[in-house]
This record gives sequence, C-alpha cells and structure tokens, in this order.
Amino acid sequence: MNPNNTTINDKFYGTMKSVDVSLKFGFLGLGMGGCSIAAECATVKTPDNKSPYTAILVNTNLKDFEKIKARGRESIHEVRLSGYEGGAGRDIDKGEQAFVENEEVVIQSIQRNFSDRDFVWVVAGLGGGTGTGAILAAIDTLYRNGFEGRFGLILTLPRNSEGGNVLGNAIERFQEIASAMEHMGAILVVDNQKLYNEYLEENASSSIDNFLKYCNSYVADTLHELNVVTNSFAPFGAEHFDASEFENLIKTPGFISLSKLKLTNAPDLDNDSTFSNRLSSAVVDGVLSDGYDFNKTERAAVSVITNENEAKKLFNLKFTNKMELIMDTYAPKASEKPIATYLNPGLSGINFYMVFAGLGLPKRITQIQYKVIEFDESNQEEQKDEVLESLSLFTRNKKEKAKPAPTGSLFTKKDVSSSQDPVQKPDRSSLFKR
Repeated sequence: MNPNNTTINDKFYGTMKSVDVSLKFGFLGLGMGGCSIAAECATVKTPDNKSPYTAILVNTNLKDFEKIKARGRESIHEVRLSGYEGGAGRDIDKGEQAFVENEEVVIQSIQRNFSDRDFVWVVAGLGGGTGTGAILAAIDTLYRNGFEGRFGLILTLPRNSEGGNVLGNAIERFQEIASAMEHMGAILVVDNQKLYNEYLEENASSSIDNFLKYCNSYVADTLHELNVVTNSFAPFGAEHFDASEFENLIKTPGFISLSKLKLTNAPDLDNDSTFSNRLSSAVVDGVLSDGYDFNKTERAAVSVITNENEAKKLFNLKFTNKMELIMDTYAPKASEKPIATYLNPGLSGINFYMVFAGLGLPKRITQIQYKVIEFDESNQEEQKDEVLESLSLFTRNKKEKAKPAPTGSLFTKKDVSSSQDPVQKPDRSSLFKR
C-alpha cells in the first residue's frame, strides 16, 4: 500500500482515451470523515478529463470545509448546518439535531444536484459527532424524497486507539442502522484499523494525514474501477457482468465486500499457490474490510480484465472451471455469480475484481463491541478506586477533625436544576418505524 502509487490514471485506463461509467453516483458526505471521502469521489477523473460523480458535503464545523482542497469544483456542493458552526463535539445527539434543523436546506441541495443520479451513497465516519449523529436522519430524508431503493451507505469504522467514546458512538449507530438495512441498498464498510495496519507495514515513516488521504483515494478509486469495468471494456467470451447486474448487486440489502487482485502475467492454473490460493486470500482479506461470512452471500460477481495476449493464454475452460469452484466455495447460495472476462488493450497484467453482496455484519463490529466493554470496565475500576479513596479520606477526616466531607465531594449531590436541557432526539418516521 504505497501512497505514491496511483490506482487509476496511469494503470487502470491503459491506453483508453475515454470510458463510460455504469451508474451515475451521488455522494452525500456527512461530517469531516464523510465529506472527505465524498469529495475525493467527486474529484475522480476519466481519461478525457470528465467528472462522472457529484458530491454534497454536509457539515457543522466550517474549518473542516477549508481542509477539503477540492472545494469550489462544480461537482462538489457544500451545505453548512447553520447554528452549529463550531462542530458537534463528538455528541451524536447534537449532530443529529443539527441535520434535522437544517433538513430543508439539505433536501433542496439533493433535489438540485442528485436529480440525475442513478444511486446515492451516504458517506459517514462513525464515531464522531456530526456524521455519526446525522446518518439516521439522512437515511430517512433520502427514503422520503424519491431515493427509496436507490441509496446505500459507506461507513468508516474508527481505529481502536480513538477511545471508548468514539467506539461506543460507532456501535450505537450500527445497532440502529441494522434495524433499517432491509429498506436500503448495500452497506460498504471501510475499516480504518485494517487499512492502518496494512499501511503501517510499508509506510511507517509517513504521517497520519497521508494515511487518511490515501484511504480516501483508495475508496474512491475502488468504487470507480468497479463502476467502469462493467460498461467500458470489451467482453471476451459469452458471459458478461453488465451495468444492470451491477446495479442489482449494489441495491442488494446487507453488507458488501470488495476484493481486488493484480497478477503480472498469466498464472499456472495447475499451481494453486500461484492462482487459487492467492485469489481465495484476496476474497477473504477484502480491500476495505474483512471478516465476513460468505455463506450468506446473496449476489456475487467476478470481473477479470487483461490485454489480448494474456487473454488468449488465460481465458479457457480450465480457467472458467477454477473460477467457478472458487465462487461456489465463497458464494454457495448466491442467486447470481457471473464470471465475466474483458479486454483492455493497454493494460499490463491481469486485474481481478470480486464483489459479494447481501452479507451480514463483519467480525470487526464484534471486536469493537468487546473493546467498548473493556473501556467501560476500565472506567468502572477507576471510578471504584476514586470512591475508595474518597471513603478513606472521609474516614480520616471524621476521626481527626470530626468534620463532614467537603462540599462538592462524591457524597454531595449535584444541583442539576440549572443544567441545560438535553438535546431532544427528533422523531424519525417512515424508514425506522415501518
């Protein structure tokens, strides 16, 4: 995972001067993390310098908008959540309230900028305030405003080091999102812990800022490549994974896993270590998240792209049989699992793209839950120690001076009558109450 590599411009397109995407995506970015990924997706360029995607960036903190260098491009539109310009402070209730109070402005932007979009991805980093807080309200807004069945989610999971509050926020929202999964399309999870571990191995001297920039590009490039493959390259053979099948796949409710593998030349199909094992490892590892039970796959697809010389050597009955065995292993119950082969005249090597849709939660969610429990137990131990210390101090004071504990100690009830009223959670209708 080298930050100096580009995954699209100098390799993926080969010698092609123009490409067509299968679906016109819109990206609704929420909060700093979601806005950064959405903006990156909207800056993707085709060989003829066109921008096929549109992004709406919704955020509270105005400083976050300034960090997005793509600001001002025609394909990117900002929506500032008025009244919350200072941010949500990792308070998900406040983040949700900010969205709800400005919902009409968001709807107007959606109607202006997503009217021609085939599919919308709601993008949010889970764990913070604005994105995590606004995600449920944003889902409900799209559902009620013409995008029923035409939107999915891109959700980033926080790293373990980001603390119990952040991890707890992520789990809390996941539980509520899970209750509405059947009413939306695919949910693509970006596991920042997984990507960080992989990035660290090759780029230990790099900065966290470079890591985050690379992650954003990696998400944008992966989605774009999949969206181009199904509509731009010439099929080699009878089977084809076309744009309509790709649309059906990303509209499938549940989680989605994306995998990629690049080989420099045609492998020895009789040598499992150079082909089947490597392909299987790519499926299990995924590119953005892993830990899925593939037996639950509802739809799957494999697209393989290479140049004509490699295609003549590789794309034969033995190759097809090997690929079918792999797909039967990882998607035994899938209703559709095409294996499509394509030609890209200027491409060096062989690229495999594998998609599995309709999956259940990845294991990483369970790991985060355990991590949250660890933080909670640790905090309880600290609080217990504080109580014991206070008890000891109280006993000593009583014996030595026969005076009560000082005002403001753990034994004095706080006056809550003057505290601010808590943020009222909005009434989420339609999608979450069906």
